[in-house]
Amino acid sequence: MTHRTSLIYWEALNEIGGVTPSIFKKLLNYSKEPYSILHQASEHELIEALDGVTKSQKERVVKGIQEYRKNPRDDFLDKRLTTAKNREIEVITIADEKYPANLKEVRDAPPLLYVLGSTPQHWRAIGVVGTRNPTDYGKEFAEGISREIARRRWVIVSGLARGIDTYAHKGALEAGPTVAVVASGLDKIYPAENKELFQEIATKGAVISEHPIGTGVSAANLVTRNRITSGLSVAIIVVETGKQGGTIHTIRYADVQKRKIFYAKPRDVRVKQARGVLLLHDKKVFYTKKLLEISTEVYEIPVTAGLFGSYADFVINKCEKVNK
Repeated sequence: MTHRTSLIYWEALNEIGGVTPSIFKKLLNYSKEPYSILHQASEHELIEALDGVTKSQKERVVKGIQEYRKNPRDDFLDKRLTTAKNREIEVITIADEKYPANLKEVRDAPPLLYVLGSTPQHWRAIGVVGTRNPTDYGKEFAEGISREIARRRWVIVSGLARGIDTYAHKGALEAGPTVAVVASGLDKIYPAENKELFQEIATKGAVISEHPIGTGVSAANLVTRNRITSGLSVAIIVVETGKQGGTIHTIRYADVQKRKIFYAKPRDVRVKQARGVLLLHDKKVFYTKKLLEISTEVYEIPVTAGLFGSYADFVINKCEKVNK
């Protein structure tokens, strides 16, 4: 079987109703080749492979595979892969050597990654996240610390969103590559105002998605992509955030994934962009209307006005312990 044909079956299995990333991993324990799962596994074997999954989930997955066998979408998937190739989008499976090791260890790691650009050879990555509506201080901090971390040959990962993400990417690009994790197919640029930034990142670094081309942005996708931002990274830096929002999801994912969390003391504790950061000081996060304890390591970055190099050194010194 050619690599291209194999990719068709990876995509087909990934799109079966009920097949979540964690269920996909379970199915790979039955066979490392999705073709075998889709075409050869008996109903009994599928149910056995899905041990630990709820009855309703098992039924949905088995039904989805049976429906695929009656009406495969292989021709459509083949054409979509051709379009992706023509757009210079690389498709990486979780079984590939190029799949980032940090992300692979995450329980719900995406089975497939779509990459536009060059994936860094060494995934020494730190995520920088924060509000879409930062203060001037937040903009300066995100840009400055990202630039200095990139100068030290670490990769900055962020989400291409308005606000902190944008400034983090811009700062990193002054000194090296950066990785943007997006919540849509790589043919859909969101937000549209970041089109030029998207293209620059793809040229100098990489834009990554778990979604095939043609997939639009959704609220659910915006949340789940945050697990990839933290999953690719050994740590995240929270610049500014309110008590709620996308950054809170990233903090929660980082905690579950045992990533280090860094934050800088807000310049003005009265602004709403400081509320979520102030909770980090007490190792807490406001998630699903509850105040939860954070179990992973949380560090306040020692802030001295404008000394972004020292901030970067502080973060990297802590991170190198887990990257060796």
